[in-house]
Amino acid sequence: MPRIARLSVTPVKGTALHHPDAVELGFNGLAHNRLFYLIDANGLMANGKRFGSLVQIRASFDPEAQILSLSSPDGDRRGLPGDPASTGPLIAVERSDPQAVTRP
Repeated sequence: MPRIARLSVTPVKGTALHHPDAVELGFNGLAHNRLFYLIDANGLMANGKRFGSLVQIRASFDPEAQILSLSSPDGDRRGLPGDPASTGPLIAVERSDPQAVTRP
């Protein structure tokens, strides 16, 4: 019988993947998976194909506090307003709208 050995998730598309022991699966897929995406200077969605170094960034999202944080390999951490551990402003981030996904 087939089984799932590992799931890879991240709250921000293109950033380092997390491999949780358990995930919450809802109607729109895995909870908080790729919930956000980054926008480049031209207003286009940034991804790992165009910006390979994004995979070095570790994203975390606290759904209760509604705080998204990004950490670089050197430990620098950027967060949205309200994140007490933030060391500076965050570049443009958009939130995906799972409600906009239509299912047959």
